[in-house]
Amino acid sequence: MGHSEHDVLARWRCELNQLAQRLRDSADAADWQQVQQLDSLLAQRLILLRQHPAVKGQLATELARLQAQHHSVMVSMREVRRVLEQEMARFNAQREGLRVYEESREWL
Repeated sequence: MGHSEHDVLARWRCELNQLAQRLRDSADAADWQQVQQLDSLLAQRLILLRQHPAVKGQLATELARLQAQHHSVMVSMREVRRVLEQEMARFNAQREGLRVYEESREWL
């Protein structure tokens, strides 16, 4: 492997490791907008990486780590969404109950 090939591989390794860490940090901070932006960036970078199969083949460890991190973050995000949907449903049910109660008091 030539010097420039080694540099390219090192840059990709660094970038993929940083993306994995940024995804985790953003999820831990519940910064879902940042997670979404990183997810888009990741998709763009992986499309670019497909154009370099030799480099991609040498990044199997980093790609596996990033894939695991991405999966974990997506699971966390779905769980947060599920909890928020439940809370919204509960809130809406309570609000409807209060509205009915207020209307029934007006009849008295």
